[in-house]
Amino acid sequence: MPSRAPQNADQASGQVAGGPVGSRVDGSTEVRRVSIPLTQLPRGTRATVNPDNLDAADFATLRAMGLRPNATVEVCRLGQHCIVALTGACGGGCRIGIARDLADRVMVEPAAQRAPQTKA
Repeated sequence: MPSRAPQNADQASGQVAGGPVGSRVDGSTEVRRVSIPLTQLPRGTRATVNPDNLDAADFATLRAMGLRPNATVEVCRLGQHCIVALTGACGGGCRIGIARDLADRVMVEPAAQRAPQTKA
């Protein structure tokens, strides 16, 4: 039987559209993680910080401010300074201001798109 050409990009990659978890044609599962700049989140949105793309200086600056890798943050205000609440840090209720140019470089995974966590 001749094979059919993929109809769209999801079929070409072997994934099923419609969410962060896709199934490949071979039956295996792949998790697609979507990271976007912190400054693209709407106010009130929670996200997890993805430190993978930060250079050493930015990483050190954020750690000094109390923002740890994989921390959950909630956007309180966007503008010249991005104000985020550090969810769960210092008992909750902590807020920090991040300069706009630094906040543009901080990549996050919006909570609604985060992949399911597995427990070891």
